[in-house]
Amino acid sequence: MYLVPAVAWNKETDLLKDKDYVNLKSKPEWGINISKKNMTLLEQFNFPNIISGI
Repeated sequence: MYLVPAVAWNKETDLLKDKDYVNLKSKPEWGINISKKNMTLLEQFNFPNIISGI
């Protein structure tokens, strides 16, 4: 289980992606790019790690 803080979305990374679609019909969207390559980036949001830091 993972907990991604809202402030993590302020900076796009290989893991956290956003698409603004400026001047297009589509609404903005956000997503998590889960892959073997990005698992090390995801581990920073491991639920026990986040909770112990609060």
